[in-house]
Amino acid sequence: MQQRNGLLYIGAKMLAPANPPPKVLKAVAATARRETLLRLARALWPVAMTAALVALAGPVFGVLGPVMASLAGGLVLGLLAWLTWRGWLRFEPEGSHSASRRLEAHHGVTGFAPLTGLGDRPVTGDRQLWNWQASRAFAVLPTLSRPVPWPVRRTDLAGLGALIVVVGLAALSPREALNGFRFDLSPLMGDGPIAVALTVTPPDYTGLPAIIAGQSGEVLAVPAGSVISVRVDGPAGAPAFAVPGRDIRLQRGEDGSWQGRVTVTRSGAISVRRFGARGSWHLQVTPDKPPALDGAVTIEAASEGRVQVRFSARDDWGLAGAKLEFEPVEPIASLPQSAIASIPLTLPRRRQAVGAADGGAAEAFALTAEVRRHALAGLPVSARLVITDGAGQTAISAPVRLALPELESRTALASAMLDARLDLLREARPYVAVAAQSATLVDPASGAPVELDLTDRLAGAPPGITSAAAKLRAVQASGDLLGIDPVGMAGLGLVVSRLAAARSVAEAHDVEADLWALALRFNGSTGTPGQQAIADARDALRDALENGASPGEIEQRMDDLRAAISRRLQELAQGQSGDMQVEQPGGGSMSAEDLAEMLDRLEDSGTGGDSSSALDQLADL
Repeated sequence: MQQRNGLLYIGAKMLAPANPPPKVLKAVAATARRETLLRLARALWPVAMTAALVALAGPVFGVLGPVMASLAGGLVLGLLAWLTWRGWLRFEPEGSHSASRRLEAHHGVTGFAPLTGLGDRPVTGDRQLWNWQASRAFAVLPTLSRPVPWPVRRTDLAGLGALIVVVGLAALSPREALNGFRFDLSPLMGDGPIAVALTVTPPDYTGLPAIIAGQSGEVLAVPAGSVISVRVDGPAGAPAFAVPGRDIRLQRGEDGSWQGRVTVTRSGAISVRRFGARGSWHLQVTPDKPPALDGAVTIEAASEGRVQVRFSARDDWGLAGAKLEFEPVEPIASLPQSAIASIPLTLPRRRQAVGAADGGAAEAFALTAEVRRHALAGLPVSARLVITDGAGQTAISAPVRLALPELESRTALASAMLDARLDLLREARPYVAVAAQSATLVDPASGAPVELDLTDRLAGAPPGITSAAAKLRAVQASGDLLGIDPVGMAGLGLVVSRLAAARSVAEAHDVEADLWALALRFNGSTGTPGQQAIADARDALRDALENGASPGEIEQRMDDLRAAISRRLQELAQGQSGDMQVEQPGGGSMSAEDLAEMLDRLEDSGTGGDSSSALDQLADL
């Protein structure tokens, strides 16, 4: 026994092939596939025909009420499901052996059974006859390479024609064709016609208009932080509103509709559901980029107690705010060690939003801020710029050291008000408890007792506030000698009384505005003739020192200052006796000899070319 070319031989006689030729195997597979598809079509034809008839009757379903239409749709879907299940149970795919028999019958070689008899073996009989039979079958086997044609029946063609006609008629009304397949539990639960309205409102800082969502499936491109407002009319129960990451249960409004609002920060699908989706959209959220500073930031003192800031910045929607932050270089005992104060900067108003697409372009700014009222005015500080976008994201510049400019006082009274004010503002330590004191008086008119609070609040005040109160009382006591008019004295008395009645640091700080007003009033007032003469002579000497005047001119300005001081001393002498001394508002005194020595040192510095030292001495004077 031997095998050659896939055939099994005994001697010279061929008994059986090892495998059928590939073309024959393909013909068997094609025959099985065609028969299987036709059986499936016949099993599902009732489903397709029923669905086509329901689609044809769509206009009839459309005139039914919501409840009846929903019930009818449920019955239709149930019938289709039952027909599909029954057809699937009856469906049996064509097997390989059955397809081989069909192929043999189609080619008229059933008697030889060249495919289905491959596994046959003789039991008894003539061996030569069996070999002859096998050789005839093997010879016929290559002719089975053509599959059986589609076994379509007349009933199949009639059913297909009827289905095409019904589908064609239903296609004449495509909108109504689906009426019979809509099964909605909503009407059965008491819902009316459901209408969904969706509005997307971008953040105010973007300047973009609100977006009214259209049909379902629309892509909504919005910036991060946008607020989605949804309104659903019709449901008896609360619909569900799904946004990326969570579901939100809508709340019933006063008008009976269901409403909700949510802020979105990421992309994804959003939908409104009530026994199925009632509307769905896709959000494409653009994140907000943080602002950025381009290049160096310039922070420097300017005229009239201002600080100027020059910088260049970029942001996708434009800057929303900017501020300067100050921190004292040297710690202040009365303030927290990390005390940082800020002053807002006014940004120019944009005519329109920049837009995310234009966010790459940098914009230059030159801003100013008044700092002379600041608690750190006159001190060296570390300053930095902080810019903010509409989403609250910030960018911070490197710190810059500078001296904060302060109000230039032209009179001693203004200086006293400013000193007391700074003592007040630079004090943050709390009050301590003091023993309460009171007295009871009797109202002569009604005879009712009147309780008076005599507690000394300043006894529990921190040092900065007590120092400010002492300075103000000293100025108040010397008001006549200092030439304060009645209006100024009334304002000063009000400040002193408010400060004495303060119960906390916050209440004491409320006096700051009145002190500032008094400082401006005293700084701009002429006062007595002697005070005005001193102010004019001092300003003239300062200008001469700052402009590098000659020694002769500085001597002349010093003579004018001595004459003005002499005139002022004469004014003070009219209200005093004994040795002539100048009393200072903060305590202590200066004799005429001390004053003369100070003036001499000032003149020596000015005429000797040391203008910087002379200006410092003039400020002390």
